[in-house]
Amino acid sequence: MPIKVKIALLIGGSVTAVLLLLLLIFNIGIHHQIDDRARQAIEASLSDSLSQDTSYLAEWIYLPEEENDVLDPMYLSKTDQMIIDWCEDHKTVDGIQCREIGNGQYYLKKVSFQDDEFGNYSYIAYVNVAGELQTIRHMNLLFLLAALVTGLIGSLLGYRVGTRLEENEAAQKMFFENASHELKTPLTVIQGYAEGIEKGVIKDHKETGEAITAQVKKMSNLVENILLLSKLESQDQPLRKESLRIDEFLVDCLMPLEEIIAAKEINLKLDLAPACILADPERLDCAVTNLLTNAIRYTRGNISIHCDAQHLLIWNDCDSVPQGDIDHLFDRFHTGSKGSTGIGLALAKEIVLQHGFQIQARNEHEGLTIEIKY
Repeated sequence: MPIKVKIALLIGGSVTAVLLLLLLIFNIGIHHQIDDRARQAIEASLSDSLSQDTSYLAEWIYLPEEENDVLDPMYLSKTDQMIIDWCEDHKTVDGIQCREIGNGQYYLKKVSFQDDEFGNYSYIAYVNVAGELQTIRHMNLLFLLAALVTGLIGSLLGYRVGTRLEENEAAQKMFFENASHELKTPLTVIQGYAEGIEKGVIKDHKETGEAITAQVKKMSNLVENILLLSKLESQDQPLRKESLRIDEFLVDCLMPLEEIIAAKEINLKLDLAPACILADPERLDCAVTNLLTNAIRYTRGNISIHCDAQHLLIWNDCDSVPQGDIDHLFDRFHTGSKGSTGIGLALAKEIVLQHGFQIQARNEHEGLTIEIKY
């Protein structure tokens, strides 16, 4: 059974069970209270004391016991007659009884008297609680409906939570698989060079050493990016913001890349307006460098960088990126039509968002523009 279904059933079932338990406790308590109040009302009506405070008012029915003393039916209500008939059929029943008679729920007690002047006679004291019980039944139906709706809502929320957990689990699994693949590639290259040196096939150790060093740097950068991304997501390292001249900052970010820009004969156009922003220079350097490196990697020969007090734009004349790939451009190791995005753009986005900035990508002017709004 999928996790999302299990969570949906667990949350929905738990919520419904708790509400039904509360309903059961309420019914037990309210029925016990009604029983006590009805019995107190009957006992109070039989008592000489008139000071007892009761919620119900007991009614009386006179029952003659002499054969020549017969009640005129015209003075009896339908309820009175039903109660009298019941008492006639249950003469041996003593004490306060709770019985369903007709459409009513009655608490009743028959009391007999002997008097020299008036002879033998009896009274039936009774309290009808059917109205209150009917109200409780209506409340129960409404509560049951509310419990079912609440349970359904809980199940839907649980299903959504479970779906997110499954998506996160799948994303985490894919992340580790892709990270392992990214690490395995340079390791395979290094292993190949090492075996070549061991077997004496490779003679140019200087060139081999440079190649191995390049692969080690690639692995080191990947590991550092993964660790940094993990720290950013867990918020273990707070930002150390300070005022930055964004134009001067971008020039500093470009300096380490001048050699590769020159080697690829890239036409770099700068439009840098003097402006100050509040940011962590070390973190923002990592994000911007990743964006610049990505632009250099995919450019066909032209890169344009613009900044002012509102935003930073990095444009390169790469091939048009499908909209489906743009939507996932900042996902970790997203594999699109142009290959895997790696982790650099995902790290850049995380840093930008941590600053409270916004980042987006779009096809523009026969190329790709990445915009940071601050």
